[in-house]
Amino acid sequence: MKILVVDDEWTIREMIADFLTGFGEVNMAADGLEALEMIKEAGGFDAVFTDQTMPRLCGADLVREIKKIFPKTYVVLASGDQREELLRKGKEAGADRILIKPFPFEELETAIKEAAAKM
Repeated sequence: MKILVVDDEWTIREMIADFLTGFGEVNMAADGLEALEMIKEAGGFDAVFTDQTMPRLCGADLVREIKKIFPKTYVVLASGDQREELLRKGKEAGADRILIKPFPFEELETAIKEAAAKM
C-alpha cells in the first residue's frame, strides 16, 4: 500500500509515518501543495493522511483536489478543531474518515485497515 502523510508539524508527521510504516510504503509532505505535487508525480496513493490546518493549502481543499484526480484514494482528514463547520467541510470535500486530535493510534490503524480493504 502506498501511503502519504501530510502535516506541517514535523514531529507529528514523523510519528504518524513511523506508525504507518508497517502498513506499506510511506511518503511525507509538509503541506497541501507539496502533497498535491507528490500525488500527481506518483500517479496517486492508496491512502492519504492529512492535517486540516496547514499553510498554502488546507486539508479539506487537498481532499477535494485528491478526489477530483484519484477518487478511489482513501483520505483521512485530522484536526484538533472539533467545530461542526470544519467536520462538515471535511465530509463535503470527500474525506473517508475524520479524526479529531489527539486521537489514539487505534483509530488510525482502523482507518488504514479500512483503506486496505477497499483496494
